[in-house]
Amino acid sequence: MRRETSLEYLDKRLHKASKLLEGCAELIRDLDLNKHENIRRIGEALMRIFDVQREIYQERPDLMPDYLKKR
Repeated sequence: MRRETSLEYLDKRLHKASKLLEGCAELIRDLDLNKHENIRRIGEALMRIFDVQREIYQERPDLMPDYLKKR
């Protein structure tokens, strides 16, 4: 079976991944699992996701969410 390969699909998957990581950061905080270090690690992963999304939006500005567009 062929997977979808489009910038739109990739952006949607990255958005889902970022939401999942945000939830993980909340759990780490609530569990007090070496929270300063581990939340920093989650933040670094989120930054990498946002870097990829920025590249997507350069190629496909129509995919950029309204809240990121300059007013």
